[in-house]
Amino acid sequence: MGRSRASKRSSQDDFPLLKEMGLKVIAIKGDGNCLFSSLSDQVFGVASKHLEVRAVVVKYMRENPAEFKPFMSFESGRGMKRNPKRKNTAVAAVEAVPTEAQLESAWLEYLNRMDRAGIWGDHMEIRAFAAAYSWDVRIYQVDCTYVISGGVEAVSDGKARNMAHIAYHGSGHEHYSSVRNIDGPDSGLPNVKPSDFEALAARQSSTNTIRIEKWMVSAVSTSLPDITDEDIITAALRVNKGNVDAAVSQLMESSTPPSSIPSTPNSSFSLNSGASSVARDSDSDDEEVQGSNKRQARKEREQKRLSKLSQEIEAELEAIPKLDEAEEAMVTMYI
Repeated sequence: MGRSRASKRSSQDDFPLLKEMGLKVIAIKGDGNCLFSSLSDQVFGVASKHLEVRAVVVKYMRENPAEFKPFMSFESGRGMKRNPKRKNTAVAAVEAVPTEAQLESAWLEYLNRMDRAGIWGDHMEIRAFAAAYSWDVRIYQVDCTYVISGGVEAVSDGKARNMAHIAYHGSGHEHYSSVRNIDGPDSGLPNVKPSDFEALAARQSSTNTIRIEKWMVSAVSTSLPDITDEDIITAALRVNKGNVDAAVSQLMESSTPPSSIPSTPNSSFSLNSGASSVARDSDSDDEEVQGSNKRQARKEREQKRLSKLSQEIEAELEAIPKLDEAEEAMVTMYI
């Protein structure tokens, strides 16, 4: 993304997991194009086609807004932005819920901005890339890795779906790099082949070996800020074998959008008036006193929905055979 203003980042020490798998990060400029440059290196063998990748991604988002609007919030006078990790604690005066016309205008403004070089992309743009190119994307962090799927459609000729490999530098760096084999090639198509990919895939295929990490829960919570119950998020992750993207999709499908906010079932609208701001959802406590009964009814409906969802997930978990203690002690994994 390049938000740290560093020109290049390629420290192998940041990714011990990559070294274990015979992989390395490739230096990518931190100029705001790093995500698209990394994906360009994976698809074309060069980072310089980042504008082409960006154009394809934005085009897909423009043609499929329903897949992305739920991950956005709206700020009056500022347009759309990604949903925050947590709701603002300071509450100020709240404007009316944005109209459909305002939402559409803000969404188009977001896309027009994302279409420009130097504007950093994130998880949402990775999802769009995967869908547009029908590629899977494996994202490596310091000591874990996960996949964003390019879709459920079968790949022709029985071949495996192409997979892009990129590294995410967190902890303040906010940067993406391309991933290649330690032994090369260092130019042209990367042809990434993790040395123990089959073992990793085998571990990931078994729900019993999945250890739900704090970062996974945080990733789901960031995408769906309206769902704050960590037990429900953790259960969804277990059912989906630690797949963050699949857990988000399941929780979204289980959610009922408020009738007053069409097309954005899990959005938290951040409405600004001057310098004051507040993130507001359908259960906001800043409504008029006369709406207290309605608020209580909504809270009760939400509690019932979450309880039902929790029961459904628990039922699925109960159907999964347990590991005995000896087997569990032998389990190790990277995800």
